[in-house]
Amino acid sequence: MSELIERSHLATSVAADDWKDAIRCAGRLLEETGDILPAYVDEMIEGVLTLGPYIVIAPGLALAHSAPSPSVKRTSASLVTLDWGVSFGCDNDPVRIVICLACVDKTSHIAELQKMARFLMSPGAMDGILACDNPDELYEFINSCSVEDHSGEEVHGK
Repeated sequence: MSELIERSHLATSVAADDWKDAIRCAGRLLEETGDILPAYVDEMIEGVLTLGPYIVIAPGLALAHSAPSPSVKRTSASLVTLDWGVSFGCDNDPVRIVICLACVDKTSHIAELQKMARFLMSPGAMDGILACDNPDELYEFINSCSVEDHSGEEVHGK
């Protein structure tokens, strides 16, 4: 199984002052590896300011992204867990997990996004992510090849 998210794109127990800072923290991991330019982080924030908190896709989880743009150099994703939840002003607040998705086009990321969605919807995934104490532990948790879901129950059809 390929990596769901690279080790260098993970951070745990990040302190964020607000939702904008949370997006910046997740985006910074992609900036540091050259996958995005700083302008992409601004584009993600502007999207929320314009369209509202549509990126908060589940209780406690935000999927920060924007349209493909020249600011994206390589399709990739990052994930940060926050020390405490931030408010986006929606029913799924507070958010403690922020995933940043950067895409070079409208289609190349779909298979990886589907894999990520299956993982996140598996029982125990969100709690398991938040229980990880460091990026190495988080990397092993999210990229495990286990056929079990994260509650310990066997899952068929994965």
